[in-house]
Amino acid sequence: MTDERYRQLKQNLEGRRQRLRRSLILRLGEVRTHSDQNPRAIDAVDVGDAAISQLEQEFDIALAELAAQELRQVDRALERLEGGDYGFCLDCGEPISGKRLHALPFAVRCRACEERQEGGEHSRRLAPRNHDFALAYD
Repeated sequence: MTDERYRQLKQNLEGRRQRLRRSLILRLGEVRTHSDQNPRAIDAVDVGDAAISQLEQEFDIALAELAAQELRQVDRALERLEGGDYGFCLDCGEPISGKRLHALPFAVRCRACEERQEGGEHSRRLAPRNHDFALAYD
């Protein structure tokens, strides 16, 4: 990897990390705001508003969790970049395509290995547990 490419990748990952940190701080602030509005203290007339407030709080929590997860992935990508392992598939060791890294800069697998892993998990989840069920329709 050239020094220029390394610098560019590091700059992109650090920029993404900063955006994610700002997003996480914003989401956590929104969660605090919604938790400060105590739905138990609201009159029965405002039950609809309390339900909406609860949904907004749950949505903000989910968004904060996603931002935190992506932030951890970006931090690990920066560690791989520093260690010289960035851009190589963890499974097969082959380079991850530039298109994939551009779309998903914290990717740890090439497309083929990721599809294999997802396919394996997907097929295990969909595998019938009771083979007699299939026989009942013969």
